[in-house]
Amino acid sequence: MNASTLDVVAQARAHLASPHVTREELAQDVAELIEAVENARRCPLTGLWTRSQWQWQAVKMVETGRQLAVVFVDLDGFKGINDTLGHKAGDALLQAVGARLDSWCQHVSGLAARLGGDEFVALVPDTGWLDMERSVLRDELTAPVEYEGCPLKVDASLGVAVVEAAADMTAAERLSAAMDTADQRMYRDKAVRKGGQTTDRRGRLVRVDRVLTAQE
Repeated sequence: MNASTLDVVAQARAHLASPHVTREELAQDVAELIEAVENARRCPLTGLWTRSQWQWQAVKMVETGRQLAVVFVDLDGFKGINDTLGHKAGDALLQAVGARLDSWCQHVSGLAARLGGDEFVALVPDTGWLDMERSVLRDELTAPVEYEGCPLKVDASLGVAVVEAAADMTAAERLSAAMDTADQRMYRDKAVRKGGQTTDRRGRLVRVDRVLTAQE
């Protein structure tokens, strides 16, 4: 818990221990506790869901039986901006990208989260439009971000994977499998745009020599 959440909890406890507490004060305590819990489940920088909260909600979506797909997003060139212009510039960029991803997800009835660093994820309905929409999403996420009169520009690698139906797997296992596949495809997408090869987060070489579709 952060300091502000601890303050809310301490105030609620003090009111509960007081014989003179009013219903209005208790109602206010409940409202503030709910807000504090909601804030704890969101990335403090972007306002998107955290990984754990996103996964919990995403599993619930998978359990409904809807056709869904995972979209992985990794920003290319972010480290250079963060290192040369400073963390405030990097934070401004992440906030803008997070807001754009959230807006896109709301438009398509999806669910977005920041996984950490410059990595994001979304769970969206799979209705056959993802190949074309992936290009639209990339354009939206990579549009320049104005920061102190300077346009900040990054690229974005995207990986898409359908959450497959499997009677012998739980919803959590199906989501996890789709996330792994989307992550692999994101690195293949990055390799395509970096001349045919790159390395993944474990330092393994990823090679590809052709343009990919959402289903590859």
